[in-house]
Amino acid sequence: MRSLYTISAILFCLCLSVKADTVSVDDLIIAKFIEQYNLDTSTHEIDFRANSMRTKILGDNSLKVRALTQREPIGLVTLLVELEANGRVIDRGQVRLRVAKFADVLVTKDKIKRHLALTPLDFELKRMEVTSLRERPVISFEEIRGNRSKRNLRKGVIIMLRSIEQVPDIDVGGEVSIIFDDGYCKITALGRAMHDGFAGKLIKIKSKSSGKIISARVIDSRSVLVEI
Repeated sequence: MRSLYTISAILFCLCLSVKADTVSVDDLIIAKFIEQYNLDTSTHEIDFRANSMRTKILGDNSLKVRALTQREPIGLVTLLVELEANGRVIDRGQVRLRVAKFADVLVTKDKIKRHLALTPLDFELKRMEVTSLRERPVISFEEIRGNRSKRNLRKGVIIMLRSIEQVPDIDVGGEVSIIFDDGYCKITALGRAMHDGFAGKLIKIKSKSSGKIISARVIDSRSVLVEI
């Protein structure tokens, strides 16, 4: 990992025309790479993997760096590097870096069972590597307040939005009152929800008396309305 202090020191020395042979090409490549892609050195760590260039120490030359990607340069990154002197290319090659990205994210403090309502005590905010994550992790409990786990979660895992879901007003299998009201008469009967339901949404209900399955709109956690 090259720290922000190291990179800044390299660029500072170059700007002041300090002896060029004190600066390695590797250091300058990393400095230019960070500057070009505006990487935050508090959240990114960079390691060299390979450098095919012959030049190792910077003389009175200029360096051009280009990444072979149009996306955010994280993971394994290949750079095309050219070293010029007096407007002429004197060395070129490919450099491979590994760019690791870190973030403060919510991590489970213990196992969480499926369909368990989530509380702040279930998580801790922890610095973790997020290089390979394909979606944004949860960084604050406020993002998932009022939700529950969608599946069983292991201890120490980063919470992703796909791992949680909204707590339904009616759980699958829950007993509800089925209400039929046409304005002239009102009939109620008991039934069981065939799947999770949310207020205002239609769900399938199985009548306990007739065994028939009907569609009804969720009113609250205990009742549904059959619409005429």
